[in-house]
Amino acid sequence: MDNRTLLVMIVLLLVVALLVWALGAPGPGTRRTDMMSLTGPSITLLGASTKALVRFRQDVGRYPGTDEGLAALYAAPAGTVDWQGPYLPGSIEEFADPWGRPYLYRCPAKFSEVGYDLWSRGPDGRDDEGAEGSDDVVNWR
Repeated sequence: MDNRTLLVMIVLLLVVALLVWALGAPGPGTRRTDMMSLTGPSITLLGASTKALVRFRQDVGRYPGTDEGLAALYAAPAGTVDWQGPYLPGSIEEFADPWGRPYLYRCPAKFSEVGYDLWSRGPDGRDDEGAEGSDDVVNWR
């Protein structure tokens, strides 16, 4: 093997090693990217909840009150007529955001124009009620 071929092979090896390191090494944004990748499923679950709440309203004539909460989508609240649920699969205990915490629900709404507020505390676990700059996942922004 001549010197030129050896030099080309060493350069290629260094380029491959550099690419492997650059693509595989965790960087400063890795933790945030990992946490934010869970935001998509959280939004999907908010969408499923929205559909379930709309079906509840169509059947019962109103959204569940804050005191009834999202549990009203799994079991008929006392005195409710025309409840046709459950409106979501599983149980209320299983219905959690991607970080394992229950969704928060309020009706009548304080922020949302649809009649109820529905939100997740997001990756940091703090309930900021969707304040600007917070990582809460909400139905009103």
